[in-house]
Amino acid sequence: TTDIAAGETINSSNVAEKAWIADLLPAEPVAYADAIGRQATSPIIAGEVISQKRFDENVGRIDVPDGLTAVSLPAGDVNAVGGAIESGMQIDVYLANGETAVPLAQNVLVLSTSAGSASGSGKKIAWITVAVDADRVQEFVAAADKGGLYFTIPGEKKGA
Repeated sequence: TTDIAAGETINSSNVAEKAWIADLLPAEPVAYADAIGRQATSPIIAGEVISQKRFDENVGRIDVPDGLTAVSLPAGDVNAVGGAIESGMQIDVYLANGETAVPLAQNVLVLSTSAGSASGSGKKIAWITVAVDADRVQEFVAAADKGGLYFTIPGEKKGA
């Protein structure tokens, strides 16, 4: 009956039991009684027939490239290009401290965001998980603690 976010618990106020034609059901549909009390691991759209895939444990798993370390950084739509940053993008990270901003890193791989991977989902960004060299994790954590992180999406190089 309502959209359900990943991590939200299924209950009688956010789902309804309805009859469906068997041929139209998704693979592994979950019965109403079996869904109640379970925690969704991925978003469920209002009116969607809930399938077992919405409860799979590995949905939120991220793959960290060899030699790199995943680190999550606080973000907001304002400092994350209006919320346009998505998994798989290469971004630049800046640290603003008062009157100046300095580049922290360029061409950083985005592994995940709190808004998920659905472009235009309307979900606001609260954090961005990026892959960085292990020896730079402390630098990123310290910068995040200072606040003032800004994320940019670089365009194609001219003439490329």
